Amino acid sequence: MQQGEINEIVGEKIGMSARSYHDARKVVEKIDEEDDPEIKEFLEATINTSVNAAFKLVDKPKEFIQEVILRTNGDTKNVSAVLKKLESSESKINHQSQVGRYEVVYIDLTEPFVHDLLKMQFGNLITSDCAILIWVSPLKLALAFTIIQKWGFKYRN
Repeated sequence: MQQGEINEIVGEKIGMSARSYHDARKVVEKIDEEDDPEIKEFLEATINTSVNAAFKLVDKPKEFIQEVILRTNGDTKNVSAVLKKLESSESKINHQSQVGRYEVVYIDLTEPFVHDLLKMQFGNLITSDCAILIWVSPLKLALAFTIIQKWGFKYRN
């Protein structure tokens, strides 16, 4: 018997579609592997509210899940709406990063996915005398300096 057939049989027995059962299993596996108690508790609460919303968190990095927890204020009923907003912002960031040589770069550190900026390499996207303008809240000022130093830039404030 193949896994798809097993999912269908078990799902039917417990009143779920095979797909929902498969997704729920993946969330439970993530919960079992999770070492952060706050994330573990949040995933458990989310799966009880929406298997689909919990499944969307399975492959996300811890920082992303923590951002969801923060934005939902722990209320699992709002996870789907927050996910939609965050994924829209992530898509916007990816679409705006087009290849070219830019003389001016604007970075908004009030947006989610700031942790993605630390992973980005700008060497092939900017000119050697590029100006980088960073919009940042006071809470993320230290992060802005960390990002600038990681990229090897000098800064003036």
